[in-house]
Amino acid sequence: MIRQLAWASLVIWFGGGSGGLASTAWGQATSAPPPPPSSAPSLSGPAAAATKPLNADDAKKTSQVAARVLARVNGQPILLQDVENAAAMKLEYIRPQVPDEQWPSVRGEVLDAQLKEIIDNEVILQEAFSRVRASAIQSVIEYGQKEFDKKLRAMREQLHVRSDVELKQYFEKRGYNFEEMRRQYARAYTAMEFMRNLVRDRLDLIDRKELLQYYRDHPDEFKRQELITWQHIYLDSSRYPSRLAARQHAEQMQQMVFAMHKKEDFAAIAQQYSHSPDRYQGGENQDPPGQIRPPEVQEVILRMQPGQTGPVIESDNGFHVVRKLAHQPGGMIPFAEVCQDIRNKLQGKIGMDEFQKELKRLREKAYVEYLTGKEKE
Repeated sequence: MIRQLAWASLVIWFGGGSGGLASTAWGQATSAPPPPPSSAPSLSGPAAAATKPLNADDAKKTSQVAARVLARVNGQPILLQDVENAAAMKLEYIRPQVPDEQWPSVRGEVLDAQLKEIIDNEVILQEAFSRVRASAIQSVIEYGQKEFDKKLRAMREQLHVRSDVELKQYFEKRGYNFEEMRRQYARAYTAMEFMRNLVRDRLDLIDRKELLQYYRDHPDEFKRQELITWQHIYLDSSRYPSRLAARQHAEQMQQMVFAMHKKEDFAAIAQQYSHSPDRYQGGENQDPPGQIRPPEVQEVILRMQPGQTGPVIESDNGFHVVRKLAHQPGGMIPFAEVCQDIRNKLQGKIGMDEFQKELKRLREKAYVEYLTGKEKE
């Protein structure tokens, strides 16, 4: 689950077009040539609470500092609290979904993944600071802080808190540092913007010919089923004093909806008067031709044009009033309708591929030490 969340984020990031500051704040970044791969430590065991010093110099430090340092990137320490604060939102998001007995293991997985992500971000940011003006990077960091604030709104809704102050108290009661959460989010945002800037030129090379080729090579992705969207009111004759009384009421309903132009108005009447289970969805249905029930209704619906209200339809057990909303033809979706979706999909794939290549190059020339009993890179 953790890995799927990470990949989904990358797909959205690279497949969703330009990211605001990517083409303005960074300016032109130049690539650097390459010169050991990563074997990430686990935080699901004792390392989640304490780390082991790597050498004698580290051992001379206070036990508090030694316990907090999980890794170094070119000498820059990464602390346990960095990892916990960066993962705070993820942890709180998934916590209600995880049984108590599984939580230590799942929490360890999240922290393992977050440590690797922070190491990657540190590698990227060190490269960024070596190649881009500090003022440009600072403007992206500030933008990332604003993006963090936007995320707070969704988190408030999920946790049922009324204000940012209450949300801050919520996290701080659980041992998190709210400002550090913001800082870690902004750093991750900035690292991703820098990487997207590096691979942007490759994404822009996707032309119409490449899009059309994908469309032709993957026809199954662009087939759509023929569907009819229609609305329905059913009056059960057994609920009336006589069948004639049911028909008269159905004719009144038909005259009412005939004069209506909005499907919401039809839906309100269906919810109030219809005896069919589809009243709970405003009487609205979407079915392929041949699957509309009952058959008496299907026969009428297939002859109608979108927007038309049909006559009162009699069936064995009652009367039906229907309106046809839309008819979606089956077959291939036209290329023009899916062109942008294809571009987003290809940009997502190419962006992930290029991101991994560039990150691999940066990791190979960085010096990463894991201080949890693992080897150096």
